[in-house]
Amino acid sequence: MRGPLSARPSLTLVLLATPGHPGLEQCIADLVPTCGGYGADLLVAGAKSLPGSWAEGAVRFLPSGPGETPHDLRARALAESAGDIVLFLTVAQAQAEDVAGLLGHRAGIVSVDGPEAGAAVAPAEQSSVG
Repeated sequence: MRGPLSARPSLTLVLLATPGHPGLEQCIADLVPTCGGYGADLLVAGAKSLPGSWAEGAVRFLPSGPGETPHDLRARALAESAGDIVLFLTVAQAQAEDVAGLLGHRAGIVSVDGPEAGAAVAPAEQSSVG
């Protein structure tokens, strides 16, 4: 369990990906400056490292383990996340959502979860993984 949220909580955006997903590299390239502008960490879960035009250290990759279920991968990504708040998006959601708007409102986020939300956002100590 992590400590209480600070006045300006840190954020990790977890991009849930599958190896070879069409548009994955471009999606990451689009997210890097957005995340960097908000001081958010970008963690790509489910894919191995990709060569890209982004700066070294701008993206962390967390490949799927053998036999790992999507649920297990989400739980491991949450455990690897450094942010007080962790935002999970699929590649399709990241391409369709206003990610900058989501990151910009991070201080007011308490918990959003469900199919209507388009994304699952939860303070790290109140994970929706479990």
